[in-house]
Amino acid sequence: MILKRAKILHFVKFITVFLANEYLLSTFALNIK
Repeated sequence: MILKRAKILHFVKFITVFLANEYLLSTFALNIK
């Protein structure tokens, strides 16, 4: 049960970091133009 929760938290963290990077890259690209 604990392991499952840890996996879910890791997955959520991965998605959050991925979305944050996508957002930063998109805003950075817009600032360049």
